[in-house]
Amino acid sequence: MKQNDYYNKRKKRLIVQLQKLISRNRQVLMRDFNERQTESIIADTLGEYEAMIPRIPYIGGSKNFLTRNLVGSAQLLSLIRVLEKRGLSEKEIGKMLHDIYESHLAALPGIVRFILKKIYLTPIWQKRIQRNGIRSQMREYPGDWVSEYIPGNGTDFVFGVNFHECGICKFYKTEGAEKYLPYLCLLDYPLFKMMGIRLMRSETLGNGASRCDFRFGGNRPPVEGWPPESVEEYRAVGR
Repeated sequence: MKQNDYYNKRKKRLIVQLQKLISRNRQVLMRDFNERQTESIIADTLGEYEAMIPRIPYIGGSKNFLTRNLVGSAQLLSLIRVLEKRGLSEKEIGKMLHDIYESHLAALPGIVRFILKKIYLTPIWQKRIQRNGIRSQMREYPGDWVSEYIPGNGTDFVFGVNFHECGICKFYKTEGAEKYLPYLCLLDYPLFKMMGIRLMRSETLGNGASRCDFRFGGNRPPVEGWPPESVEEYRAVGR
């Protein structure tokens, strides 16, 4: 299936998803903009996204669970483009993305968070991660991730994943937006904090390293993920 077939057939649904995401978390935008400006930002973001949808790389569609990550990154890039035009700095945009995503996660029903936490560290989910890594190493889709499963060591972490290629990094570089990649990486921290799972990571492709070294679990509290300077992966590049 060609990428245009997959995404274009779902265009209306994808646009509605983005509209709901921004509208439900509009209070974050309204910290810096009035109501009229906020409405204009939402409308412009939807327009940017509609134009961007045909450019999202096809990586297997619904058969690849990372497709939703790639789609989500395109939604955020659409908002980034609009906020750039409104004069926000790179870090101000990064903070806006972080707060919108954190607000979105906080609104998820408690039962959803409970189920996600229960599923994520199970052997069944680890097998899925392992199979996905093996599949990705075939490099069937140029825009896809390439990963390998890392078994836990029994004390420091339950399991890990090393990503040697990142679909979001490839897409953002194609779009000339690579400077925002470190802020996209940071969104993983509120996600796993919401699930009650500690994410440990010392380096990421988005920060210029040769891999992303995800490690999940451990007995210490989850990492906050903001400000960027508090996170090891961000400091590792010598900022």
